[in-house]
Amino acid sequence: MVNHAFRKRFITILKSTPEIKNSTAEKLAGHKVYRDEDNFMVELDDSYNVPTLDSLFNQYKHAIVELSIDDSSRLQMKEVQIQKQYSALEEEKRKHFEEKKKWYKTIIERARTEGEIPDWLRPVMDEMIQDFES
Repeated sequence: MVNHAFRKRFITILKSTPEIKNSTAEKLAGHKVYRDEDNFMVELDDSYNVPTLDSLFNQYKHAIVELSIDDSSRLQMKEVQIQKQYSALEEEKRKHFEEKKKWYKTIIERARTEGEIPDWLRPVMDEMIQDFES
């Protein structure tokens, strides 16, 4: 019964992986005949269509992470994905800051050249310029 559960899990995971053909999943499970999506019996052709080990492995490797019982590889993939998201957000934040920096510099320069700046605003503007230049 335990063997059946492992075989069922194996086939279910392989068939639910889009990169793996159903016939390949059945072949990897050691089946000679299987039912397709329309519930028709399909016999695997071992006489003419003999896939190489490389072609079987190229499809099988897409399911290795899901087939493994240990969560470390899944967690590692999740960590890489989160790191990519974090890097993208950091880059977006940096670009946004650069845009604001240009905008503030433009406003400050325009205020200095075109009009009077209230005395109370001068130190704030100078501080902003120093912050942006650093």
